[in-house]
Amino acid sequence: MPRFDAIFWDFDGTLVYSHRLWPSAALEALLALAPDFPMDLEQMRPLMRDFYPWDLPEEQYRTIRGADWWRFMEPQFAEAYRRGGVEAGLARRAAQGVRQRILQPEKYCLFEDTVWALARCKSQGIRNILVSNNYPELPAIVEKLGLSPYLDGMAVSGLLGWDKPRAEIFQYAQRLAGPGARCLMAGDNPQADIGGAQALGIPAALVHRPCPPECKPDYQAETLVQLLEQLERKGSGE
Repeated sequence: MPRFDAIFWDFDGTLVYSHRLWPSAALEALLALAPDFPMDLEQMRPLMRDFYPWDLPEEQYRTIRGADWWRFMEPQFAEAYRRGGVEAGLARRAAQGVRQRILQPEKYCLFEDTVWALARCKSQGIRNILVSNNYPELPAIVEKLGLSPYLDGMAVSGLLGWDKPRAEIFQYAQRLAGPGARCLMAGDNPQADIGGAQALGIPAALVHRPCPPECKPDYQAETLVQLLEQLERKGSGE
């Protein structure tokens, strides 16, 4: 199979899935303090659009990493609550409870072929590198999910201060892959994963979702098994 020396794997939506993790955690934090507040998941979801660090437009982007990541996020959660009619004091207290609910490994489920795919790549000498827009504690979650032995490096936005599709996070991953390494990005986000990688000349594979018309991935697969089958056929010259 080795047409590529390294695969950059997105995390949520690619290696794992979580059912509406962020709005669910925000709703749990609110209802823990105000059980009778009239809010459900469908009402919570639209309040949390376009407010993560990776949603900031280029001209407004700030380097947010480490402890600064959650210091940035707490007011964002509080503002989301306020837009939903939550009183300011309650909104601030609820926002402080979101983090502990996000950082629960049981909120994530591995796709059934995740371990197989990572192990298959590793056995072929392909380096597996995680490239994720996520909080700084992600490596600990990855460890608890049992994925660390299959990974050769991680580029996590909450630790680096760069988010996909910014070039810097992909360039960091390229350094982890090694000089001259032929790399492939595999992810489920047409803009952050596919567009970000291709802007640097890195081939990209869209997985686990239909392809929108504006997205032109180099590969597309419904599962990780299908993706690796495509790569193996390509590598063998079929």
